[in-house]
Amino acid sequence: MIKVSIVAVILALFPGVLPAQSPDIYYSLGVTLLMDSDYSAAIKCFDKVLQNNDSDVGSLTLRGYAKMKEGKYREALEDFNRAVKIDPDNATAWNHRGLCKKELKNYQSALSDFSRALQLDPKNREALFNRGVLKYFHLNDLKGACRDWQKADSLGHAPSRELWKKYCLTAKKR
Repeated sequence: MIKVSIVAVILALFPGVLPAQSPDIYYSLGVTLLMDSDYSAAIKCFDKVLQNNDSDVGSLTLRGYAKMKEGKYREALEDFNRAVKIDPDNATAWNHRGLCKKELKNYQSALSDFSRALQLDPKNREALFNRGVLKYFHLNDLKGACRDWQKADSLGHAPSRELWKKYCLTAKKR
């Protein structure tokens, strides 16, 4: 953790330390900074990658994720929109785009994005979980939420199991 913070400080103070032709280094550093929850520094690294290749879907998706974690949902949505335009089969970008739309209270569009992620990857536990949360808390669809959480639970997603136990088991007992 300390190494990452030192690297982030060095990059902030001396932006020319790494050559601009080093997108792989910036990408790897961005991933490391994301894992360390240093979202601002990660965004800067992915910015560098995207300066070199503005259609790098991985960098767009990860930069969007970092922006989302900082609460910059509209900015993140722009990255996810670009990512799915370039790679319409990217289930992760669809799922994260759905999360941004949910936060922006665009619930029906978020539902479509989660469903698209699941069309592309039917075993995407996060998309199942997120769609279940959306259905239960925002769309008043208990049965749909329970189906999604139960399927995600069957795929080993512990948070889905907890919500299924809390909201779906109690509903069945009534």
